[in-house]
Amino acid sequence: MFYIFLDVDGVLNTEMDWKRPFTLNSKCISCFLEYMGYLNEKHKHEVGIVLTSSWKTGFNSEGNHAVYIKELIHAMAPEKIRILDKTEELDQLDRGRSILNYCKAHNIRDYIVFDDDKSLFKTAPELNVYYTNAAKGFTKEDAKKLIKSDKSGWQKIMSFFGGK
Repeated sequence: MFYIFLDVDGVLNTEMDWKRPFTLNSKCISCFLEYMGYLNEKHKHEVGIVLTSSWKTGFNSEGNHAVYIKELIHAMAPEKIRILDKTEELDQLDRGRSILNYCKAHNIRDYIVFDDDKSLFKTAPELNVYYTNAAKGFTKEDAKKLIKSDKSGWQKIMSFFGGK
């Protein structure tokens, strides 16, 4: 399985969308799904999402999700991407630590993190993080960069785009 650690705000929506909490942006979703389609083809096996942001409070492992999580699940349906889980909140100011902890606990090696806030990854520089611009969210350009650069291998991609 290939894992996507996902921060929703600033990735699947834009700063302008934040006026209404838990809102998805259809353009961001469309661009994200383009990349997810590529990952599905490339990996030939399931791609799953682990929520890392405030949106995770609406996710329930028994399936009793908040309305906004149901909307997110529905938005991911065209590429058959499932929301698998959420990270544990270890430190609000260090999302990287929570992701690292999750990866170690579940023996995850194949993943990418999508976030818009570099300040939340100070103690986990070795994570494969792709940072979006919160003003724009995930764009067609982001999808193109990741697809084009994937031929070089994840380590080169992440160092090229500012992640570690």
